[in-house]
Amino acid sequence: MRTRCHSLLLLVLAASLLAASLEAQTATVIPDTEASRHVGQKATVEGVVVTVFTSNNGNTFINFGGKYPHQTFTGWIPKDSAPAIKQI
Repeated sequence: MRTRCHSLLLLVLAASLLAASLEAQTATVIPDTEASRHVGQKATVEGVVVTVFTSNNGNTFINFGGKYPHQTFTGWIPKDSAPAIKQI
């Protein structure tokens, strides 16, 4: 009985992980020019990176589509986030 419960729990856990993985793979992908129409939604923004700037306080800004102030989208990486730490 105990083995059966453990097997069922393992099966449920595996199914949950698979579902989460499939959801992550089917994320909405939008061009940088349409990002403003998707505020509040989770999406992957794709476009041409024109400039990358790291400020004096360590925050990194990634401008798409044009140089500031004519960019179509700006990505922000806070100085304490994992991608920012890996750059150093």
